[in-house]
Amino acid sequence: MQFAANGSVEELLIKTKKPFKEPKVKSYFAGILNAVIHIHNRGIARRDIKLRNNLLDKNDNVLISNFGFSRQTAAKVFHLDKLMKGTNCGSDLYKAPKVLKLGNGYVYDAKAADIYSLGVCLFEVLYYFKLFCESCTQRNIGKFMRRQKNRSYKIEQILVISISENARQLIDLLLDPNPCDQSFEKYLA
Repeated sequence: MQFAANGSVEELLIKTKKPFKEPKVKSYFAGILNAVIHIHNRGIARRDIKLRNNLLDKNDNVLISNFGFSRQTAAKVFHLDKLMKGTNCGSDLYKAPKVLKLGNGYVYDAKAADIYSLGVCLFEVLYYFKLFCESCTQRNIGKFMRRQKNRSYKIEQILVISISENARQLIDLLLDPNPCDQSFEKYLA
């Protein structure tokens, strides 16, 4: 892998101590999204998308790292190209609700879970705020999942930071706990 001279997106966010401006976010997020689309189109689910795993080279181009949880998606089973796994992996604060509620025999679409994690990343860089700002432990997993399902992040009530309507809509689309196939390209224009 090439050298990431500028560290991770998370390190840069912590270093600046404030949300990124939308043009910078658009550049970083387009790089991350294009990489995820690229691997999804090749039948791979990332399964651990978080700001720490998105690195920046000397020109601030995004490099995706740490593919330890990535897996090949199932072949076209029942005409669906989805990874249906029952593995609870990744970082808790970035996990989709369906991953958190894994139990005996439960499976989920890991590509859709990747999209949810992208929404958490986008929220964090635009607001400099952890989406649900609590740790997800076995003790509070039910509360955490209810907040995800009910979308209890209430952007307008959390912070008074002005972002575009396109950015708000994209966050809402990515954080849908019941995702469907939708195109994100219009939000990146």
